[in-house]
Amino acid sequence: MWFRAALPPHQTALAMIGAKAGQSVVFLGAADTALAAEVGRVTGLNGRTLVVDEGRAVRVEIERAAARAGALLEFHDAPVTRTLDEPAGTFDLAVLTTANWAVLAPEARHVTIGNAFALVRPGGRLIGVLTAGRRPRFGRPPHVPREIVDDALARFTAAGSRAVRCLADVPGTAYVEGVRPRAT
Repeated sequence: MWFRAALPPHQTALAMIGAKAGQSVVFLGAADTALAAEVGRVTGLNGRTLVVDEGRAVRVEIERAAARAGALLEFHDAPVTRTLDEPAGTFDLAVLTTANWAVLAPEARHVTIGNAFALVRPGGRLIGVLTAGRRPRFGRPPHVPREIVDDALARFTAAGSRAVRCLADVPGTAYVEGVRPRAT
């Protein structure tokens, strides 16, 4: 009997995020440091991948993940709810991770999404990576509850996003997207 090789662990996430070589990407939250490193590998030396989160332990984990992936990542030690010192419209893409989504109060979610949209250029995308929580050791992980996905979609819309949609809902993770309107 032949066994198929397993898919790379971040193949779906990379496809949903859709980063390209030379783009600038900001991760608000370091829930999945290996994913941030893979995106940093995609954006390459001509691009930029910045991870915003708090703590020395997070910085060390980001540096390890970047070294394993052979990627260049920047780290900014700050809460995801704080406005960054980056000029507005600096990034092509912003990625919100669920670890922060799950623990943030509703007001903090609104502030974080607003900050993310301010960092993204007009026409740029905001991707929310929402997980169902802890993965079971055996078996398939549960789907993300629909109310969490609906809450994210509603908050993206309230922040002024257009083209809000759920890109994918696979066992364990849902990906939601919003696009910052272009200036008229």
